[in-house]
Amino acid sequence: MASKMSVAIISVISFFVGGLIGTAVGGYYGVELTTADFGNRWLSEQANDIDSRISNLINMRENRQDENLEAMERQLEDDLISIEPDHRIKPPTLDAINAVIQKAKEYRAAYPRTSSRPAIERMVEAVFNQAPYK
Repeated sequence: MASKMSVAIISVISFFVGGLIGTAVGGYYGVELTTADFGNRWLSEQANDIDSRISNLINMRENRQDENLEAMERQLEDDLISIEPDHRIKPPTLDAINAVIQKAKEYRAAYPRTSSRPAIERMVEAVFNQAPYK
């Protein structure tokens, strides 16, 4: 009887310890992989932004205003369609997002254009129509 009780206690303790170890390891790697994914995406976006700014600066220095304006319009479209807040976004960030979307709407009303990318243009309109976010 004592040996069956010992085996049961050891089994319960092993199960509990295994669960704790599994949770700790899974949690660590889950956070690590998620952080790495967001970090990689953010750094990739930063590299693209730097590349775009360099192109814009070259266009400005070489007086290629039309090319510069088109590049900046495309960047604006790309940035607008990347804004989609979720439930974790805090009110100050939501306020900033809503303000910049409103500013972009006003800009587009003052300077309308037809995009060379119709699908992107529809996505931008969807962003304008969904705002303000709450």
